[in-house]
Amino acid sequence: VEYLQFYILGLFDGDGSLIINQNDYTDVSLNYTAYYQTEVEDFQLLINNLINNEKYNKNFFTSAWHTQWRGRKQVLKILDALYENAPRFLKRKKEKYIQLKNSLS
Repeated sequence: VEYLQFYILGLFDGDGSLIINQNDYTDVSLNYTAYYQTEVEDFQLLINNLINNEKYNKNFFTSAWHTQWRGRKQVLKILDALYENAPRFLKRKKEKYIQLKNSLS
């Protein structure tokens, strides 16, 4: 449990994405994709436990399984929890997160 946040951040850095509408920063989504449905469901459960969220996303399959969180407030809540005191992270994804956070100023 102590390192759960960093484990989830590692999963996000590896197979997640942060999509931001650069024109107005209002259309924001955090996505996670994996080949196995159970991995996507587990990732969703870990995120929900991290941010005390009781809503579950509908996962969908194209050529792999996907889950998604939408909305600036919800995505920032997740990213704030993931990056808090994180010693290691993928620089380009954290820069996108900071860009999103600064758009609220």
